[in-house]
Amino acid sequence: MAWTHFPVARGQRLTAAMLNELRDAIVERGGSIASFSTGQRFTSIQALRDACFSSGKTWYWIESYTGETSHSIHRLTTGATNPSSFPYPDKNIFELAFGDGSTSWRNHGGQHLYAEDLNDIYRVLNVMRVYGASYTTGISNGSMRSLSGTYSTCSAALTAIDNAVWSQDQWVYGYNHVSVGCSVRIDDWSGGQSRGSRRFSYVPPMVIKNVYVRPEVAAFRKWGFSYTGTVREFTFDVRFVAGTWSEPANWAEAQVLGVSVGSVSVPPGHYSGASTGYYAGSVVKAEVNTSQQINLLILAGDMNASGSGLCALLTNPTPRASALEEVSCFSLVGNVLLVEPDYQKLTA
Repeated sequence: MAWTHFPVARGQRLTAAMLNELRDAIVERGGSIASFSTGQRFTSIQALRDACFSSGKTWYWIESYTGETSHSIHRLTTGATNPSSFPYPDKNIFELAFGDGSTSWRNHGGQHLYAEDLNDIYRVLNVMRVYGASYTTGISNGSMRSLSGTYSTCSAALTAIDNAVWSQDQWVYGYNHVSVGCSVRIDDWSGGQSRGSRRFSYVPPMVIKNVYVRPEVAAFRKWGFSYTGTVREFTFDVRFVAGTWSEPANWAEAQVLGVSVGSVSVPPGHYSGASTGYYAGSVVKAEVNTSQQINLLILAGDMNASGSGLCALLTNPTPRASALEEVSCFSLVGNVLLVEPDYQKLTA
């Protein structure tokens, strides 16, 4: 049920029912504090304040979300607001709850308990809507295609890969991988391509309305010991299925598993982790509305090999020259899935 007693009007008699409603909201968010009884002497507003953060969760503020690359998401903190923090800008939770200029709990009356003391706890709890959850993950099904023969040029080999038949049941480490190379003869080219998927799962303690999926993607081309950026956009499908995870039998089954909840688009560029940073600009909001295990599968899209631009890296090949294009995702940003439960003590 929604808030019954809050906000409390100034001058209104404060009751155990009001304190217990705050307690209910704290417990709902994973915190802990004893219940209150009528006639009990209330001795510490600080105990209620501390209980708001007793769950140990890290909270997030979805300031806006209108699309995969159109969003504003902040990590809530009791420290200073910092728009430059990474991977999410920090927002002081009291500033969000009370307004600019307030960066800690407010004192409304010294040793006495006032309506605004309780209202401030209500306001802080009311902005605790989304938290970061740990997840399990694993490689799921994929497919591969490779050349059985060799070709006289790099471009001919890539075109041949485009026309090769995909396998339907392969465990693929990564998402999209294209490779091409020559043997000791620079007119003897071969190569292959693989595409795969990765699962992210979370077991919720209650009904979850929405999750926000922000993959951390590496994308690059490599030849020898040199790296450069990709030259095309990649799009990955994000699919949702509730309940105990059951591995799809093959790639074709993985492509239609559950329901599609959005896509992740990775623009051309060099995103290889430590040297350049991963690509993390896409966030998919999935409306899941379930208390069952949440499973999210991210699958590589249908990409050809010839569009990789690898031959441009091998214009003057030497024996055993090779190049590859790779786009992969093994984790979510911050190693958390952003989860929005269906809290009952909440004001829209």
